[in-house]
Amino acid sequence: MRLLGVFISFLIGVLVGYSIALILARAGGYLPYISLAISSVIAVGIAIWREYFIAKPNLSVEINYIERKLSLSNGIDIYDYSDFRTLAEDFPELLPSQSSRSRNSLRLSILPYYPNVPAGPENNSSTFSDIDEFRNFFSRIKQEVEDFPPEVKRLENILNDLKEIDSDNFSEKDYKKISGQASGGHPFTRLTPIPPPINPSGNIDLFSTSEGRKKQYEKLKERLEDILERGNLRLNRLSIPNYRLYEMEEKIKRIEDELIENNSKFFISASIINSGRLNTAIKTPATLAVYITKGIREPIELVMKEPEEKSDLAANSTNVIDFESEKEVSQLEVNSRNLINKYWDKDAKVNAVLFVEDIRGKIYYSNAVPFVAGAYQRKVYERLEKASAEHEV
Repeated sequence: MRLLGVFISFLIGVLVGYSIALILARAGGYLPYISLAISSVIAVGIAIWREYFIAKPNLSVEINYIERKLSLSNGIDIYDYSDFRTLAEDFPELLPSQSSRSRNSLRLSILPYYPNVPAGPENNSSTFSDIDEFRNFFSRIKQEVEDFPPEVKRLENILNDLKEIDSDNFSEKDYKKISGQASGGHPFTRLTPIPPPINPSGNIDLFSTSEGRKKQYEKLKERLEDILERGNLRLNRLSIPNYRLYEMEEKIKRIEDELIENNSKFFISASIINSGRLNTAIKTPATLAVYITKGIREPIELVMKEPEEKSDLAANSTNVIDFESEKEVSQLEVNSRNLINKYWDKDAKVNAVLFVEDIRGKIYYSNAVPFVAGAYQRKVYERLEKASAEHEV
């Protein structure tokens, strides 16, 4: 096709040149004026040809992926869901810490004597920043239910080992051994050893007398019994069948689906290639058109992310540009919201096309991809896998 174009251009050039030669041969005294006119036409023609046919951007758009993510400006308050209030009240130390919210992490509150006695509501927040943090809270509860009973049993064994020691023969070595064993394990039952008190003379003399040994023995025994009592109380709560953890896991999935249908946005990544010879830039607004069926199209308004860094496209360059929907799904009109929720990630025959506009006002559109999460990547992986299967090393 290119060779045919070159041949046609050659013929046109020959005809134009021959025509000019005939005109000049018959022009006589008008030759200077005719030369000026021809030169002007050629100069203007070259400028027009360069501006409109050569020096122009030429963009192609390819969607890399379409994702739908939660957009929770106010977070998820566990007290908005009655089924989970008991968990928040029984496990306040596993709730998000307000002080660590910027790190998007959970922590256990620590008190001086018993490291993880549940903290009050003034220390922790009942609001989770996202669904992953909410799931993390629930996962830690399941882990607690699984890990805590053997921990209480371990502490009972340590206390029994202590009781087998005669208080008259209780030594500093016994004290360090028992308190060291109790210092490990689960944070809630972990013993925080208090250094033995120092007598006024400055010399540690706690196990040299029978009275001193009995005092240290009873002090350690009392602390272990106190922690074990708290551990048993907590164990009783963990054993309550009303938690129905597996049912709650299903409810979390329903909550996530509900949030996705209302409090979510679409995120699109696209590769935009400028194969032309002129720099250009992409305007910030864009549209993802979802083609439901013939005659039914649902546009989703998008905005470019980081336009200061991503919008410019130099000649012969490529940019990977990210867009996100301007509105949450809940902010769309009812009919639009229903259609998007009905067909998103369900029907691979429903396609989406991205439309963008450059600063010259020209509109470009992308390849059509299924309105399904990760569908285009899967196609790329399939092609790569096929190519790798055919390749021999």
